[in-house]
Amino acid sequence: MEVTERRMPTITVTIEGAACEPIWRIVRAEMARRQRDGGQVRPAVQRAVEALRQGAQDHLTLVSMFAHEHAAGPVTNMPPESETGQVVSTQELADRLDVTPTHARRLAVAAGIEPVTRNAWRPTDVDELVTQRGQR
Repeated sequence: MEVTERRMPTITVTIEGAACEPIWRIVRAEMARRQRDGGQVRPAVQRAVEALRQGAQDHLTLVSMFAHEHAAGPVTNMPPESETGQVVSTQELADRLDVTPTHARRLAVAAGIEPVTRNAWRPTDVDELVTQRGQR
């Protein structure tokens, strides 16, 4: 009688990245409970849990990258040519508010004002912020 090793077929399940982390936490907790009770976890289950952990990590990395990319705005630090004469610099905004440029940016963000590009603000937004702050 000849015995040959047979492998069970592999089944692939697609899980959305946002779901990996909560599922991983539940399965990891169950594995830890089983091991505390003296049970063993099969290697295939350990690999699946590791795949969930990696999926959760990858998802969070991508979310972080896209959030940073969205918050960073355009790659260029210069306003578009068509808007060059139509923007107020952060330093000008700070001067009008009589604060530092860093504080001026914080005030603008707190008021819900987005820069056109880095260190460039729409004149109407600047006027509105100055009016809100009671400055000239």
